[in-house]
Amino acid sequence: SHLAQFGAARERSFYMKNVPFDIDVAYIDPDGVIQEVVRLKANDAKGVPSRSSRIQFVLEAAPDYFTRNGFGPGTLIATDRGDLARTLGPMAQLQ
Repeated sequence: SHLAQFGAARERSFYMKNVPFDIDVAYIDPDGVIQEVVRLKANDAKGVPSRSSRIQFVLEAAPDYFTRNGFGPGTLIATDRGDLARTLGPMAQLQ
């Protein structure tokens, strides 16, 4: 799994160019709520854009991980220290 944090919320688009396997990604808003989960296809250079313009985090996982574990749109992603923004705080943010 990989979590990308961005400095500001906006539409995001991810792709899998030169990656030989599929993954699922969750597009997550600033409040830590999953807005949608999409499948990225192996070696596909065409981006899969988020439907929402409020995406600040993108969580990558194995295919069907989110479904198997009951995570989907509306699921709040947080830790025992609070929401994602508070938990990740000073970590480097991508632009």
